Amino acid sequence: MRPIPAANPGRDARVTERFRRRAILGLIILGYLSLAVLYAVHVPIWNAPDEPAHYNFIRTIAVDHRLPVLVPGDYDQAEIARLTSDHFRPGESIDGLRYESHQPPLYYLLEAPIFLATARASRPVQVVALRLVTALIGALVILATYRLASLVFPKPASYPLAAAAFVAFLPMHLFMDAAIDNDALVELLLCLVLIVLVDDLIKPREPRNDLLVGVAAGLAALTKLDGGISAVLIVVGFAGSALLAADRARALRRVPLRVIRAGLVALLISGWWFVRNVVIYGLGDPFALRRHAQVVLGQPLTGALTRSRLRDLALTAFHSFWGQFGWMGIPYTDRTYDVLATLSLLVALGVALYAWRVIQALGPGVRLDHGANGDAVEPRQDREKGALPTRRFSRSFAPFRDVRCPDAPRATRGPNGPRRSVSPRPPIPTSALALLLLEILLVVVGVVFYNLRYLQPQGRYFFPALPALAILSVAGIGELIRDEHVGLVLTIAGIALFWFCAFSLFQVIGPAFAAAAP
Repeated sequence: MRPIPAANPGRDARVTERFRRRAILGLIILGYLSLAVLYAVHVPIWNAPDEPAHYNFIRTIAVDHRLPVLVPGDYDQAEIARLTSDHFRPGESIDGLRYESHQPPLYYLLEAPIFLATARASRPVQVVALRLVTALIGALVILATYRLASLVFPKPASYPLAAAAFVAFLPMHLFMDAAIDNDALVELLLCLVLIVLVDDLIKPREPRNDLLVGVAAGLAALTKLDGGISAVLIVVGFAGSALLAADRARALRRVPLRVIRAGLVALLISGWWFVRNVVIYGLGDPFALRRHAQVVLGQPLTGALTRSRLRDLALTAFHSFWGQFGWMGIPYTDRTYDVLATLSLLVALGVALYAWRVIQALGPGVRLDHGANGDAVEPRQDREKGALPTRRFSRSFAPFRDVRCPDAPRATRGPNGPRRSVSPRPPIPTSALALLLLEILLVVVGVVFYNLRYLQPQGRYFFPALPALAILSVAGIGELIRDEHVGLVLTIAGIALFWFCAFSLFQVIGPAFAAAAP
């Protein structure tokens, strides 16, 4: 008779916690998919930004078996204004809207089989099917956000789950995830780039991570021009990992090799697209930006940046980040935006307090890293025990240090060596936060430069950095709430966002389209 194994309360608790996390994450995904299906079905076809042009790209691949070429006549501002003002009345032709033909093709190649599978269905049914593919990609973005947040904040469990819920239930993000649009795919791939780089900061895996991040970056470049920021992230991420290494000099010498290795993989995946653009649009136009500028001559320009113009740009960007639906023609009420502004300012205050805590934590003295399970560990602890590899810190490289909050208890020594000490707040992974902030900065700079010429202050252009924004926002909320109440407050916030998405569809979007129906 086999002896009954002794109970292991610690292991049982970990299994229970893992099951609880997965169950809550599953509920978030289920809630997101339910809302995404409702949005995809209830929003009339073509009534999401640029949806007809994205559809025509897919149709060219599926029907003509070729990639489209952007030519003069593919953009007609007067026709777009007429169609959008009428909310694309049934029977209106959208064949002439082909101004997205300069976009990289990965998203459209993924959608082409769905187009062919629904070729015999009615046009509305086909559009809904194509929208649901984007929604599924959006679900992967939520999972990727959860994984990234788990690497940045292994504990408490409420932080990664709240970040995933923020991405899932931001109304404008959900609206775009339920449309034919390539933003969700580039968002997913950039998040995967960050996951690999943050994982490399915790424990360098060479050449595995070099190849993985090269694949993600190559696919991102093959999805949208925004994917190009992954090149900067890779260089900074590998440099940060080297600065954290025990043998810093050797690790720094290997950074160029790692960057070249990842770059070659990315070029093998996406290089053919840029060669094709050079052949079609000319040697000086590998991204087709010059051709795009020639074609969209009627697009509204920003003009002089007066104080009132800057204020209008900022307000429109803020409004459309939360929700300004259709082709920017269905806003919330001013009172709703006032409430959202107040909540946003509170979160911004929390992020500022969190940033101040990070700055305080970067003072002199021995600090603790955090291991894979989120507990405090001494830097000398072995890798086999799940801790970070040995690091030697220097204040000159403070942005790449992993430190705990200054008021956290230090590890104490017990009879068997160092004992782990759990802080009421999560460790401060400054190296990972530096990467998140860099991605946000690169996306913001791109949006600002684009708007210096074209009048496009749309909040959705910030969505490639949404996972990073969600993680920082959750950390900011955590700074404002007592430790024992953080989980409850974040849960209430997630439920409120879910309700807000449902409210947006049935009380804002739906009535607006119903009122415009003939």
